[in-house]
Amino acid sequence: MDRPRCSLVLVAVRPWMQTLCSTPRTVRGFARYCKACRVSPGPDAISIGAVPHEWLFPQMAAVVHHAGAGTAAAGLRAGVPTVSVPIYTDQPFWAARITSLGGGPQPVPYKELTTERLADAITQATTTPAYAARERQLAAMLATEDGTTPVATALRAAAKQM
Repeated sequence: MDRPRCSLVLVAVRPWMQTLCSTPRTVRGFARYCKACRVSPGPDAISIGAVPHEWLFPQMAAVVHHAGAGTAAAGLRAGVPTVSVPIYTDQPFWAARITSLGGGPQPVPYKELTTERLADAITQATTTPAYAARERQLAAMLATEDGTTPVATALRAAAKQM
């Protein structure tokens, strides 16, 4: 399958990206790709608005995201390696889970994020065949999983005990 020629796609830039782009850190170079920072992307980057993960992620060589529960699930369903950059709440848990399942390299916690660490993680994700193979396996397993029926059964059982 042909992968996109684009090096970077920023989707639905959120307020934390604005903060990332304006902080005096080595990741400041990221700002040149960031619409929220009012700087246009370069020739090897595309900055776009909101796009469904279900459409975009399967087209990527790897995905980079905060590892929130919904985005992590979308990444796993896409079947491509994940680079997690957890920020807070449940994100470190899901980032560690993706790594433990073999879906990508070690997470890069936001507080430890540098251009070099992010670039290294992306390189690992896109050049380690085991990550892509494992993600395809996980996506196939998730595609056959019925997540609704067990939850509905558990809720009915709990309601009967009330």
